[in-house]
Amino acid sequence: LLEWIIRVQILEPAKPLIFAGLVDEALVLMFTLVQKDRAFYGKAVYLEGQNSFEAITKKCIQEALLEVIQGGSRNRKKAHPWLTPEHVAEYYAQSMCFVVVSWIKSGMAVEPKEITDIYNYMITRSMSQVIEEL
Repeated sequence: LLEWIIRVQILEPAKPLIFAGLVDEALVLMFTLVQKDRAFYGKAVYLEGQNSFEAITKKCIQEALLEVIQGGSRNRKKAHPWLTPEHVAEYYAQSMCFVVVSWIKSGMAVEPKEITDIYNYMITRSMSQVIEEL
């Protein structure tokens, strides 16, 4: 049920924005939808075990990202053979899942636009840059 909710209520509404190249708008929408149902997600985030919130969320994000990547990466030269669509989707799903889970557990005090900006800040800089700027 949780997987269905994440797919249908969070990811599906954002997909048209992502496919249109409006990734920031899609992130804001997803964070807004989670925040709108904060009571549910505030409890769901603490589900542990085989069907943990984190595992289900990562899986759903990873599959959605893979769909987007595979839809837009045809006939492109790869920067490196290891950078497969699967690896890239998993990397970004893991980082997005970390932000979503941490944001929910912190009470969603940061507004959706701001948490989107924070996420973008982290993923557009090298680790060295982030450490220097702290």
